[in-house]
Amino acid sequence: MARSPNPSLRRLRYLVGLNVFLQVLDGTVTYAGTHRGFTEGNPIVAAAMSSIGPMGGLVSMKAGAILLLLLIYRRGHHPLVQPSLTSLAVAYTFLAILPWTLMLAGLPTG
Repeated sequence: MARSPNPSLRRLRYLVGLNVFLQVLDGTVTYAGTHRGFTEGNPIVAAAMSSIGPMGGLVSMKAGAILLLLLIYRRGHHPLVQPSLTSLAVAYTFLAILPWTLMLAGLPTG
């Protein structure tokens, strides 16, 4: 019977998986929002979308972000990795996904 990973490794894997999911979700709501006429607020992502098209720009930016997450995973033993991944998940949820979701729902974003 295989041993289960230690709790710290399980938490690290969960946080990386959560952040990958949030990247995909952010890409999805960003595409939906820009497809409906809203403007992307991140100038780097907006430039990529303008240069190589909305889908290509988003896929390339999200692939780069996921690659960085995997590099961070490889440094999982560092004491700042898990708190940073937690902060990143909270930031993406409240500063990227929630505003897009509210705009798509027609609710005020502040």
